[in-house]
Amino acid sequence: MASKHFSGEKADREEAVKQLMIHAAAEFEGRFFARFENDEDYYGDTSYVSNSMLGRLKKSPRHLAHYLKYGSGTSQALEFGRAFHLCILEPEKFSKEVVLYQGRRAGNDWKDFKSEKKNFLILNQTEFDSLRYMRDSIISNEIARELIENCKKEVPMVWEDSDTGVLCKGKADGVADDYLLDLKTTREPNLSNFKRSALKYGYDRQSAFYLDGFKKKEFWF
Repeated sequence: MASKHFSGEKADREEAVKQLMIHAAAEFEGRFFARFENDEDYYGDTSYVSNSMLGRLKKSPRHLAHYLKYGSGTSQALEFGRAFHLCILEPEKFSKEVVLYQGRRAGNDWKDFKSEKKNFLILNQTEFDSLRYMRDSIISNEIARELIENCKKEVPMVWEDSDTGVLCKGKADGVADDYLLDLKTTREPNLSNFKRSALKYGYDRQSAFYLDGFKKKEFWF
């Protein structure tokens, strides 16, 4: 009887330790993901390998070293892409992070406006109208609309690569039960142009990388 009682106590202690470890891991994960929901923290943390890093490493080790030291920088194209993501995936944030500038991007007025709105994405009227047209086109497409509506937006994830042990990270535009979603912009909306972009920017690598980390079956661009 004493032996059975002792075994029962040991099992209870082991279960208590197990639950404590699960709780601690969940608490850490919660803090991690809360921190990585901020783009600045996510992109600034280089202790995890990202798809962007792999793309630069494919070009050369020097490209990766430059990226790790200086980041990706900024450009009007990148700002437009970010505004596009906000418009489609997080419209509630769009008016808080995007502003319209209707003047010429030159001179003192432009410099003063940039200084005043340094924490905003600045679009001109043409870009703003393009976003509105792109949004309307997506909403009018039933498949695209349902894919966007049925997923959780801007989801960060970390994992350990099973083959190498390398720590990896990814931030998916959309995550559903069985698929991932990534929004892409393109100059010409046709299949041949998309194929060229897919080869040029490594969409195949991105889909394989994210499907492995998020453990999903399908990747929709």
